[in-house]
Amino acid sequence: MSTAQRSRSSSPPSRDLVGTLFLANGDLYQCKLCPITRKQAVGSGYSNLMDHLRRAHLEGFSVSTRS
Repeated sequence: MSTAQRSRSSSPPSRDLVGTLFLANGDLYQCKLCPITRKQAVGSGYSNLMDHLRRAHLEGFSVSTRS
């Protein structure tokens, strides 16, 4: 198993990170780490929310996603 495969398999899925770090209210998600609210259309995945975590909170912890 390559390092990339090992890293990818040990990181939590995006939906788990979003469920832990955001409060969902319909299509709006409030970040628990800052006052930002992001809109996320149902069925569109979590890329917008994961992008927020990468850009705003990366220095606090490492965020990796599955492709």
